Amino acid sequence: MHDEVKAIGGNVEGLPPIPDDTEQLTLDKPLYYANVKFHTGVLHFFDERKIIKLKSSRYNVALQLDGIIPEKNYLAHAVSVSHTAINKSRQIKKELDRFSEEILTRRADSGKPFYPRQAPIQNALARQLNSFLIQKNCEVTCEDERVDIKIVEPNGSKTFIEIKPATSAREAIRLALGQLLEYSHYPDTSKAAQLIIVSDASLEQNDFVYLKNLRKSYNIPVRYVHWPLGAKKLPDNELSNFLTSTI
Repeated sequence: MHDEVKAIGGNVEGLPPIPDDTEQLTLDKPLYYANVKFHTGVLHFFDERKIIKLKSSRYNVALQLDGIIPEKNYLAHAVSVSHTAINKSRQIKKELDRFSEEILTRRADSGKPFYPRQAPIQNALARQLNSFLIQKNCEVTCEDERVDIKIVEPNGSKTFIEIKPATSAREAIRLALGQLLEYSHYPDTSKAAQLIIVSDASLEQNDFVYLKNLRKSYNIPVRYVHWPLGAKKLPDNELSNFLTSTI
């Protein structure tokens, strides 16, 4: 870890010294096992302190090594980091391709291959929208405000996009709509001017009627975009439909 911190110009004075005797690297000194796992550009730092419920197995082992009693709540120390200004017009492919499209193996399924359906759509759509909208001074982000893809137009208008592969459009709407409404309106806000569901399930006639009824009865600005199964991108003439206004 010392080498990694030095490579990015960091200060290693706050890190534990490297012992000459590797047998000193024992479990009672967990700091020796620390490692940097994330690029600082994708992390969100909060100045306020957070209460961690230690009944969660995620924290028990590490905090027990630090001598903290698991039955009690732990007040995490505040973290304050100076942020570097980022040129939003220079979003790179790596920042948008955040999700693994590799075939995975689930242990619970006895080694059965798992083929991700959401990641290829989300990665490809984010790249395509960014390429199309960056020239219109729009910002495209992934997992910002917990939204799969978010578009912010120059006038501040936002579009929230939820990716929901499903066996039917009806299922995709049911799964995505609650999330989009929560992201936009919980607890008492109105963040998004447009809510879009993207799925590889095609719309049936009843689905069109249902969406029209939702917009009319509840004034929900929801749209549905079909991503054809196996497609690499959407037709270019459909990309403008992701905007709330003509730019």
